[in-house]
Amino acid sequence: MKHCTLKCLLISATLMFIFQSCKKESAPDDTVTVAFSRNALDFVNLAQWKYLIYKDSATATEDSVIITTSKLETVYYPAYTSTWWFPASYKEKYSLVLTKYTSTSHAQWLSGFALAGGWGTAVNGPTYIDTAAVGLEETDNVYISDNSYIAIIYHTQQVMNAVIIEGKTYNNVVLTITQNTNDINNPEYKKNICYWAKGIGIIKLTVIKTGGAVKTYTLLRNN
Repeated sequence: MKHCTLKCLLISATLMFIFQSCKKESAPDDTVTVAFSRNALDFVNLAQWKYLIYKDSATATEDSVIITTSKLETVYYPAYTSTWWFPASYKEKYSLVLTKYTSTSHAQWLSGFALAGGWGTAVNGPTYIDTAAVGLEETDNVYISDNSYIAIIYHTQQVMNAVIIEGKTYNNVVLTITQNTNDINNPEYKKNICYWAKGIGIIKLTVIKTGGAVKTYTLLRNN
């Protein structure tokens, strides 16, 4: 009887090991956590209610801009299957809204969001990624390609020093250039040439639209 009990226990343990091994191979259940590279995030993650005064090149007037939203959060996405199997994940999401104020009104000056690692994370990827680029997508842009971004900043982004804007010298600056299509005659064409200073935000922004119309904003001062 004692020999039978030991044999049964060994068989049960073996079956349990086989079952667990098969389960792990067929449907990995590790939850993936994806965080932004702090090297990249520091350029766009700005203090809420900070103000920036820009000069509009087209009119030579000053735009008073306030950071009305600057929010870093972690969002949970359950596992799902499409062409590939994607595990459950916790991903950092960053939202940024800059609002232009006048004496009588206010309007959105710039609005974007970034999701760490994009919308899908490979099932065979690492369980934790902390070098995800900041792909700041325009929340109000018409989607016509995979490049509807304000800026894309990478973990190893090249940093410039001694960048002079409106007579002021800035260090720790990155230059990002994005456009949503190569067809400059497309009615929705938009190209952004943007200089970001760490801890300050946009110090120069050039927007080129359909047909080559150009408008440039340069930072005059900020708090």
